[in-house]
Amino acid sequence: MIRFKDMHMTGNAQKNNSAHPFMRLLFLATLAWGIAIFWIAPRPPLIDLPQHAGQVALLRDLVSGVSPWSGIFRINLWTPYMIGYGLAFPLSFIMPVGAALMTILSVAYVAFVLLGTRLRAHFGADPRLDWLFIPAFFGFAYSWGFYTFLVSTPVVILFVLAVDRYAQRPTLRRGIAAMLVGLALLLSHGLAFVFGAAVAGCLYTLRLHAGGGAWVARWLRGAWPLVVPGIACILLYLVSVRIQSEYWAHGKLPVTWDISVMRLPRMLANAIGDYYTPKIVLGAAMLAMLAAPWLLGSRINRLHPAAWVLLIVVLVIEFLVPSTMISTAYLYQRFAVFFLPAYALVFLARPAGAAAASGNRRSGNRRSGALPAIGLAALVGGVWLTLACHSLEMRRFADEAAEFETVLSTMAPQQRVLALTFDDRSAQANLDMPYRHYATWYQADKQGLVDFNFAWFPPQMVRFKPDQLSAVREGLRGRTFSAAKYPLDPYRYIVIRHTAPLPATLFDGAPCAPRAVMTQGSWTLFERSHCPITTAAVRSDERTQAQL
Repeated sequence: MIRFKDMHMTGNAQKNNSAHPFMRLLFLATLAWGIAIFWIAPRPPLIDLPQHAGQVALLRDLVSGVSPWSGIFRINLWTPYMIGYGLAFPLSFIMPVGAALMTILSVAYVAFVLLGTRLRAHFGADPRLDWLFIPAFFGFAYSWGFYTFLVSTPVVILFVLAVDRYAQRPTLRRGIAAMLVGLALLLSHGLAFVFGAAVAGCLYTLRLHAGGGAWVARWLRGAWPLVVPGIACILLYLVSVRIQSEYWAHGKLPVTWDISVMRLPRMLANAIGDYYTPKIVLGAAMLAMLAAPWLLGSRINRLHPAAWVLLIVVLVIEFLVPSTMISTAYLYQRFAVFFLPAYALVFLARPAGAAAASGNRRSGNRRSGALPAIGLAALVGGVWLTLACHSLEMRRFADEAAEFETVLSTMAPQQRVLALTFDDRSAQANLDMPYRHYATWYQADKQGLVDFNFAWFPPQMVRFKPDQLSAVREGLRGRTFSAAKYPLDPYRYIVIRHTAPLPATLFDGAPCAPRAVMTQGSWTLFERSHCPITTAAVRSDERTQAQL
């Protein structure tokens, strides 16, 4: 048996964690506040979330055999998004799809925070820094509505925890548990799996090396909980690439490094918000939370290198990994979600006796005694500022976005829709692009089909069939639209969000131009009910029936 120096909480740290029931109650109440944020706006301003809702709605209808679009879509089981969509899928039968996604995100958030506190306890870090896990979920990935990635974040923590426990005491039971969590992480999100495997692999190696002796041989004999998910990842990737080759032939995103000194402020901003919409209040909150451990008197953990692994891996990604790679955008930005949790792990609580002795040696004893109170106020205040900012954003956005509900109620179900966005910014909530895919809520609620559609992307669970790919790709905006380049034939509705008058020449050249049927605030709905519409879906269904 390999001997390791246990890194669980010391008795004093455990005492700090339980000696203040009021603070624990306040912590849980703040966590409940975080949960409530997801539900303030009926349709949250998370940029990609409407597309994920559209995916779940398509999946539900295709599996149920009631989809009007079965002729142009197929289900992709070779996807690393199985867990996120799989959890929302059964809920979509008993509640609206949007509510199903909010439910899963709420559960993922609670799991992220509570598992984070378990990870903190495992490394013996200062229990007062559990507060840093509460705002970390509301960063870049949250603002962009990276639903499947967010759902994977608690699984990352659980995998790291399971592997490190196995490394400290390698038993068959712990190894199987770590392996199963690794496979679940692989089916949650591919990038999250690579990140979790990197952290877990470094921890495992560090633990084995600390055991001395023939550690390489022990590493090879005991690495199977990491190797099995790793092999599964390689197989999934190879099969997916082969299947998806017919999709990637239509174009890939170039690699973008985007390395500069601005990576540091971007990381800090993306840890609790979105760098593209910087807010002074969030900057103040971040500085307060960064200063809190020092004011509290927490000590840097210099004895246990394992406590630094998560932070080091996060920093390597934040400063050196490309912004776009393997046709995935915003790659390094999303991992800022782990910065504050990683920061919390490297601080130890100062023993009460040592703190008292240190205070007695100072002439300014009263001042030194006040610092922990200031630190606690900075910590809790920073968390509350972050949640208050996101709560206010949600409330203001809910008021502004209510205009869309009137447009949505006017539209008939099961129609194909072209969404054109001239202005995707929310001025009232001061958010950069929440309306980018907002019209896709029609697809989630009314069995419709909205272009642009995430079914264009090969990793998605529901995809266009290769011969049915829409001409509308990611990047189409109102200002780049022309009726000559994007024929209106498949569409009954064109939904446009704009804050300035629409160009008079918008539909010039269209054989049967749409007519404006209503304007509500910043939304205008055009309809082509008077035009002959022969959609690709209808033609595909007719071919299927003829073959039968």
